[in-house]
Amino acid sequence: MRKLIWKSILILLFTFTWNLPSAFAQFEDLGVGARGIGMGNAFIGLADDGYAIYYNPAGLGRIEWKELVLDYGKLYWGLDDNSSLGQSFVGYAQSLNRLGTLGVGWLNFALTRYYREDTFMFAYGKRISHSKGGSSLAAGLNLKVLYKGFEKTIYTENAIDLDTTQRKGGRDPVFENGYSRTGFSTDLGLLYDLGRHHSIALTLNDINQPDMGLADRDKIALATKLGYAYRSRNFNMTSDLTFKGRDVTVSAGTEKWFMGKTLAVRAGLGIGEREYASLSLGASYRYSRLFQFDYSFVYPLRGISSFSGSHRFSLTLRFGVKGPEEELEEELERTKSELESAKEAAEKARLETEEIMKEKEISETEIREVQERQRQTEETLRRLEEELRRIKERRQAEKVTKKEVMRRYWGKGFSYYQKGEYEKAITELEKILELDPSHLESRRLIKQAKEKIEKRRSKEEIEKRYTRGLKAYSEGRLKEAIKEWKEASKLDPENEKIRKALEGVEKELQLKEERK
Repeated sequence: MRKLIWKSILILLFTFTWNLPSAFAQFEDLGVGARGIGMGNAFIGLADDGYAIYYNPAGLGRIEWKELVLDYGKLYWGLDDNSSLGQSFVGYAQSLNRLGTLGVGWLNFALTRYYREDTFMFAYGKRISHSKGGSSLAAGLNLKVLYKGFEKTIYTENAIDLDTTQRKGGRDPVFENGYSRTGFSTDLGLLYDLGRHHSIALTLNDINQPDMGLADRDKIALATKLGYAYRSRNFNMTSDLTFKGRDVTVSAGTEKWFMGKTLAVRAGLGIGEREYASLSLGASYRYSRLFQFDYSFVYPLRGISSFSGSHRFSLTLRFGVKGPEEELEEELERTKSELESAKEAAEKARLETEEIMKEKEISETEIREVQERQRQTEETLRRLEEELRRIKERRQAEKVTKKEVMRRYWGKGFSYYQKGEYEKAITELEKILELDPSHLESRRLIKQAKEKIEKRRSKEEIEKRYTRGLKAYSEGRLKEAIKEWKEASKLDPENEKIRKALEGVEKELQLKEERK
């Protein structure tokens, strides 16, 4: 039975990727992050978060803040032989402002107690060109340290013929040169934004094709990916085309955000060589762009089916991220810039049309082409003008909504203040400062509330010490009573009641000492 278990584990280890885009058996592209995986693992054209470290380092150029990503995937949950396959990823991206963005990551794949792979990533991405019309080009580099290792077990030390399940005796020849291997690899990425909504991408993964074999040569194949993404405020759509060895894989996905980009749902599909077909679904919850939780579920449509799918859980934390107002202002400026470029293009097309029309010999085809170009430029102008109008309306609506929200917080905060519930008042007023840090009235009232709280605490402390002093005095512990009342007097030097009590007990203690 134990031989059969070991055999099934080895077969699983080296062939489970048969139902993935390829069957190269080591350092497979399983994806990271529930968001990208929920869109069919098609993410190189979108690449707008910390997982760009893995997918496309050029995407780091889009990150202008600090971001920490944590990801765990339980792969092929519920396999018949109870094998535990898991994958983890931790990544951190740090913007260097105009110098670009750095990223570091650690990826781990493990078959518990038998095998593991680790990839340490050091990535950099930067926008290297930007046009007034909204297009831009970003490039990125990812340097990787690769490690794979087998655990030493009685099975590795007692070779087994997998065809006959008979023991050969002695260490398995695969491990004659050791149980692990370390290598180095490089990825390159390009990301070109055609405008605000469309992007195309190219990545070259494992360019140097490192040899990670233990006994024989076992190179990681070069993977070339082409990607496309459509991006809008609440809807994204992506697709990737992957070439690895002789295998070709097509994957695509989409996501839709709701409730002011608080909740999202997504789906993806992948098809390719070796009967690969996979369906993925996912969802997200995001709080104020600072915190985001993602989940995805992946199930193969062909191949292995006797398990409960693969489940992925991810957490994203952002620091120093821009607020909605700043984003809206940037969107407004971009649209204005695109509109100016479109106007220049329209004027150029008009002049070209006039020049062509002046020519004596001109065919109907040329006239139609000119008219079509002019129609397209005019259509672009109308679209951008409409978009600019919508952005301005959105900005105005957000300002009105913000004022209404601040007015509600102020009403509740001021009401709590008047009732003497100062802690609750501070909580409401601080919500106003989150929306508008320069709101002076809120700052003033918070300061007054804190002073009231301090006075209240001081009064309670004075009363407490005065009561303890009375108790000590009644029990004849005069020195202790003096100590308590002196502390109370420090808190309120003008308190006549405490001053008289302190003078009285000091005189009494002095008389008592003199009688001795």
